[in-house]
Amino acid sequence: MDFQATDFTFTLDGGQPASSGRSDRLSAREKDVLGGLANGSSTEQIGTTLAMSPHTVRTHLRNIMRKLDANTRAHAVAIALSDGAIDPPR
Repeated sequence: MDFQATDFTFTLDGGQPASSGRSDRLSAREKDVLGGLANGSSTEQIGTTLAMSPHTVRTHLRNIMRKLDANTRAHAVAIALSDGAIDPPR
């Protein structure tokens, strides 16, 4: 099984992390979906909160994973957090 390392940039002084540019490709709605995912919401909960069907949420998640070249939903959240595209969960 092969694994591919991904570079992440974190700051130690509490400042904004440097963007890798991947998250710049995300639409505002995709960032909303990722924010819900980061907060631990299910597909159905995200859909209810954002007034969209679970099918639409899954479509956004599929597009997010492709745009970020993420292997899992958690990986997509980690990339978006490290890029500063979404706020850390509350």
